[in-house]
Amino acid sequence: MSNGVNNSTSVQLNSRADDITVGSGYCVLALIDILLIIPSMIVFRDRELREMDSYMFMFHICFWDLVQAAMHLVGGVYTLLPIDMSQVPRWLDGFSGGLISTGWLAYLFLSTLLAINRFMHVAFPHHVKMIFSNRVTKLSILMSYLYALIWMIIYMTPFVKFIYQKETYLYYYDESDGSKIAHKIDEYIGRVMIVLMGICYLGVVVMLRIMVLS
Repeated sequence: MSNGVNNSTSVQLNSRADDITVGSGYCVLALIDILLIIPSMIVFRDRELREMDSYMFMFHICFWDLVQAAMHLVGGVYTLLPIDMSQVPRWLDGFSGGLISTGWLAYLFLSTLLAINRFMHVAFPHHVKMIFSNRVTKLSILMSYLYALIWMIIYMTPFVKFIYQKETYLYYYDESDGSKIAHKIDEYIGRVMIVLMGICYLGVVVMLRIMVLS
């Protein structure tokens, strides 16, 4: 058996039809998401709503959702183009990948704060204005942007890369040691935040149940 034949078939590349199908799907879904998010953000900027703590959180959650949708659109374009990702400037691939991961991490951070906020409104309604005062809410939102900035700086270093991997149609970490460490850190932080959100919303359900039965 010829070694040349074995080597040529050892790596199976996606077909052009697959790229067009997946890339088109990415673009369409991203555009739908964007078209749904923008009206929501406009509503949340209503004069009355924008002063309410929950809507302040939701506006910025929508912003980071918009960032992720935009980068999924970029991923769709990468997929549609008849190019290999090695032809895309490394900094551009790293920037778009960094933005989508940063967007997710900031989205998760703010979603956790919103979950805590919702629980406080139900469990401690008389104290929520002190805990989530306008000033505290704005500072916590500012913290989410600082948190996002730290991650974005990390992604733009030579040691950590979150890039679009066309062969799997996914943004993901590369195989570098720095990326493996960053992956572990964001994985553990994400798990803690998701568990915390689950506890808060379970608490909301329990408190509402108690109110109904009392």
